[in-house]
Amino acid sequence: MVPADLFRDQPVLTGARVRLEPLDAVTGEHIIEPLPNMDPEVRRLTGTHREFTEEELRRRAATRPAHHDRADWVVFSEHGACLGTVP
Repeated sequence: MVPADLFRDQPVLTGARVRLEPLDAVTGEHIIEPLPNMDPEVRRLTGTHREFTEEELRRRAATRPAHHDRADWVVFSEHGACLGTVP
């Protein structure tokens, strides 16, 4: 059985060309602007059926550290540009 708090302490993962940081209120700020205006094809492929408000996105990002049963990451390039998320 997998422990319920398996993802309690998520480290920053650094590779040669990308860095994954746990999604939280700070890293979530990098994804606030692109998501509400998500490309229709991306919305279709990800099963997203509605647009989210900035407040909803901020609240979701801020509450991710309290969810110890999953890992949510923000992906940054080697130059610091936000590339997206990995839930």
